[in-house]
Amino acid sequence: MIDQIARIRWEETDSEISALIRESVLIKKYRPRFNVLLKDDKSYVMVGIIKEEFPRVVTMHQIQADAYKKECNSSRVQIKIWLGPYTGVYALKETLAFLRRIFPYCT
Repeated sequence: MIDQIARIRWEETDSEISALIRESVLIKKYRPRFNVLLKDDKSYVMVGIIKEEFPRVVTMHQIQADAYKKECNSSRVQIKIWLGPYTGVYALKETLAFLRRIFPYCT
């Protein structure tokens, strides 16, 4: 296995949890042959609150959210707050529906 290493890249993160999330994202992206512990087909969901006159709440998969974050840097629409990642999509949608009955918001 060692003779198959092409390069090693080192990244520093702010915390251990952000390092674990980053590791999971990279494993899902590159799907390394030997690192099978964190390899799964789960797709984590993020919740974003869009900064507009009437703020909107949106949900999207983490990969889409990462692309959207890059796109927002050059556009007028900005996500003010990101929440997540969440693993249980169904539970998250139920929670948002419950919160919407108490605190009406745009979708």
